[in-house]
Amino acid sequence: LVDGMLLALENGPSGSSYILSAGELTTRAMFDFLSQETGVPSPSEVPEPLVRLLGNVLDPIGRLLNWQPPISRERVHYIYDRCVRVDGRKAMRDLGWAPRSVEATLRECLR
Repeated sequence: LVDGMLLALENGPSGSSYILSAGELTTRAMFDFLSQETGVPSPSEVPEPLVRLLGNVLDPIGRLLNWQPPISRERVHYIYDRCVRVDGRKAMRDLGWAPRSVEATLRECLR
């Protein structure tokens, strides 16, 4: 990441912006990869319909009681409905940036 930032600073035209990403990885895929590397089981998932139901039920209760529920409609939207795609090809093409893989980064974090 820092290499890409330095390349943008040194070689990027003024006003240019770059997404520095080696690719996409879902949270589930990340946990599965970490589980394979460490032998620690991936966390369980609550079924999406149940999470949506809890958000719909707890949100109005939270407003009524001035309480921040652990799950709300806004959080459900963030988890399931937001679709953010990142593409680092411009930085790779224009700057010659070569990111390391997400897996290599996660392995380093485990050390």
